[in-house]
Amino acid sequence: MLRRLCLVLRVVGASHERVCSAIERDDFPDFEDCLQDECAKEISADFIVTRNIEDFRSAKVKAITPRDLLVLVGEGKQLEMIFQTRSNLCTIED
Repeated sequence: MLRRLCLVLRVVGASHERVCSAIERDDFPDFEDCLQDECAKEISADFIVTRNIEDFRSAKVKAITPRDLLVLVGEGKQLEMIFQTRSNLCTIED
């Protein structure tokens, strides 16, 4: 399933600046989640898609659940977003 998702997603890399910015932030309990927020901000993502909404309370980019994503896609919305897929960051391409 992840292989099929990556046919419509592209992986987002974490730049040196984003890593340093995530290190400086103390509003996240988890560094990797903070880094995902930094990467999402860098690409101007509309959402971070994750099953773990609670860990993104301090996110600068709104976190939504996969179910919420399906609702939005069902409504025909075209969105730039970031997916949390284990250790990879993927973004929807238009």
